[in-house]
Amino acid sequence: MKLIHKNQIILKENISIRDAIKLFNKNAKFTNFKGFGVLVNKNGKCLATVTDGDLRRSLEKNNLNTPVKKIANFNFRYVFDYYSTNRIIREFESLTFNTEGNILSLPVLNKKKFYLGYINYNDFLNLQNKKIKNKKKVEVVVPGRLSFSGGGLDFSEIIKQKKIYILSVPINKYIKINIMARNDDKISVIQNNKKIFSLFISKISKYNKKNFIFLIICLMKPSNGMIIKITSDIENGSGLGGSSALTAGLISAIHYMKYGEKIEANDLANYSYLIERMELGVVGGWQDFYGTIFSGYKFISFNNKDVKVQQLKIDNKIKRHLEKKMIFFKFGKKRSSSKIQKKRKNLYQIKSLVDKMNQNTKNIK
Repeated sequence: MKLIHKNQIILKENISIRDAIKLFNKNAKFTNFKGFGVLVNKNGKCLATVTDGDLRRSLEKNNLNTPVKKIANFNFRYVFDYYSTNRIIREFESLTFNTEGNILSLPVLNKKKFYLGYINYNDFLNLQNKKIKNKKKVEVVVPGRLSFSGGGLDFSEIIKQKKIYILSVPINKYIKINIMARNDDKISVIQNNKKIFSLFISKISKYNKKNFIFLIICLMKPSNGMIIKITSDIENGSGLGGSSALTAGLISAIHYMKYGEKIEANDLANYSYLIERMELGVVGGWQDFYGTIFSGYKFISFNNKDVKVQQLKIDNKIKRHLEKKMIFFKFGKKRSSSKIQKKRKNLYQIKSLVDKMNQNTKNIK
């Protein structure tokens, strides 16, 4: 967990709204330029949080000399210091689906609810603060995935309530990404031998593109020009996790070009989810990223605490038998996984359905 141990956001119990506003303005750069503070007592226990929204709403009924503790939120959101990265991302994700969607910082507490520091949402958008190395080239190959059972239940709101099990395996259909460094700051993207776009990093903010690849590149903040060549065996709308494989592949490749290092598998899965689901708004679950990033036959268990990937040891004869008997059929029709998932969300309220699918997955395992 990337904690920020700063005292700038601590508000004394007797501070006024006027002084809290001054403090917010002074320290906005530490909290994603959103006013945010924590009310902490003299013993260090976190009592409440205050946002710029709380202050604005309070001014309708209070004056600037009113103590902040009278308008603070004592039923506040927070994370514990033992939370996994996966769970913290899901905590931030849940804030985007309600009226608290502008909260980009959360206090971090210990078990006794003493204030330890705070964590920003944008911290997860910056994987490293290491020295930029600007590598010359890289090739990344990411497979599609096939789920035998459990697909469609791997949404955060379901994982928060119940354990979810997925049985998954990568397939021999791939997204291949080759990147070559340029001597300038121009980025050119070629997909399946077709030029998609070219742009200069120095002018990237002026481009008004909604292209999926372009948006991922923007979020990765490349440090030098490059030629990105993408080839894919996975057709759009095939249901084989192609978009998630592309997201993970681009993140991994650009990160390597910039910092000269690989991203650990769990970090890559979490970061890919954050980019594709939360930043780009592509509706879907978690399993695609784990299905494509982790190799082999695997049993994936999701719960409110974390994600566990168990590699299954399967006899080679059984593997060959499965490979021989499995056939992919192309029906000539494409569908949007994101649209389907939006329609299916109501099904997750049916507890018996979730229990049956989980039991089927464990039986297959």
